[in-house]
Amino acid sequence: MKKISIYSLVAFTLLIFVGGCESDFLDVNQNPNDPTEVETEYLVAAAEGALAYYMGFEVNRDASLICQQWSSIYTQYWDVDKYRLLPTDFDNHWSNFYGQTLSDLNAAIKLSEQRNSPNIKAVCMLLQAYTYQAITDMWGDAPFSQAMQIDEYITPAYDNVSDIYPALLSMIDDAIDLMEGEEEPTLLLQDVIYNGDLTKWKAFAQTLKLRLMMRMSNTDEFTSSDLTALIAEGGFIESNNGNAIFTYGTTTNNYNPLFERFTSAGRSNDLAPSSTIVDLMNDTNDPRRTNYFELASGTTEYIGNPNGYGAITTENLSRLPSWWYDRNDQAGMSRPTLLMTSSEAYFLLAEAAARGFSSGDVNDLYNQAVTQSMLQWEVPEEDISTFLSNNSYVDLDGLYVQKYISLYDQGLEAYSEWRRSGLPVLAVAANSQNGDRIPVRFPYPYDEFSTNSDNVPDDDINTPIWWDR
Repeated sequence: MKKISIYSLVAFTLLIFVGGCESDFLDVNQNPNDPTEVETEYLVAAAEGALAYYMGFEVNRDASLICQQWSSIYTQYWDVDKYRLLPTDFDNHWSNFYGQTLSDLNAAIKLSEQRNSPNIKAVCMLLQAYTYQAITDMWGDAPFSQAMQIDEYITPAYDNVSDIYPALLSMIDDAIDLMEGEEEPTLLLQDVIYNGDLTKWKAFAQTLKLRLMMRMSNTDEFTSSDLTALIAEGGFIESNNGNAIFTYGTTTNNYNPLFERFTSAGRSNDLAPSSTIVDLMNDTNDPRRTNYFELASGTTEYIGNPNGYGAITTENLSRLPSWWYDRNDQAGMSRPTLLMTSSEAYFLLAEAAARGFSSGDVNDLYNQAVTQSMLQWEVPEEDISTFLSNNSYVDLDGLYVQKYISLYDQGLEAYSEWRRSGLPVLAVAANSQNGDRIPVRFPYPYDEFSTNSDNVPDDDINTPIWWDR
């Protein structure tokens, strides 16, 4: 009953802010919630719900289109598919993260300090670190040190990504230090992701640090000894039981955001799998195809749609699976948003071993990464063994491609890893509105140019983010 109450609460919160998506959202310059008037369970659950909703829907959709895991069939999302990225189309992305997620987390931290609830504060700090990384991975430089301080900074300055990343690592360390002593019963009521399990939150923290360090690994500021020490310390997400996910329900207004926006709204044919990822998986006879895609009626071959065309033909085109179109599919209704997985952890560890940052066995770590991904997508073990026997670890290039495939339905992370590694090699979408270039960041939102124009950087969608070298 406790979890049902949380789901109802989050559904109500999401109904309020999603229902008003056509009006002005809160933004970075608006006052955070007053922690004296809202219970922390409302704030933490609402923050997790808002983060998961947008990571699973709008951010996931746009990033998956740009990095060619999905494609647009009809005109609704054709602009993003052919790189016509307008600042007005990214207002909601920005305002959700600052005006909803970070605002609620900031207020929950203040209240946890008043009530001496260190574990709640620690969880909120980890969620803050995750959110700020998502922000910088989407846009680059962003308000950080002056953000969420409306009384002092009405127009907050933008911090460099090169400063934000190390600060996030310190924030995570501080959060880990706070997670001591007995678990706080109230956290069980507030935390939808891990239900107050501090062991899982610590594994999440370690894995997030691993992600940040590896993302920094091509920069001058990277210190390999720190990464080596972190890997030696261990404690990462080891199995899919420890994945950071936000699970939805099967009642109205509590659906998975993709199901809600596409299936229940009757828009299930707006998107299709991109020919890029479909062709890669066809080349290796990847058993995840049966869960990633759905064959067109009467066909036996998976066929993706090339990005940028709209749709050349839909007759034999494979589609996204039944949770995109079956309005009675309860698995689609409750399908979770993926925030971080054991597969990602093992891919990061395998890469670190391959690049000499650890003494780990790259072959074993690679096999674990692929295995965890396939188990996550319910692939039978015998099919996993067959795949690995035919697609063993060869080199980093192959590892990066397999990681890209494993990050399906985690659009932002797939997009970020493609930018960092350059793999798989993507052809520019047809009918590109950005010349011969694939965008390497989102455009800053229109609202920021209206309210904080003196601080918005000159960077455009073709300016690589600090770690993208």
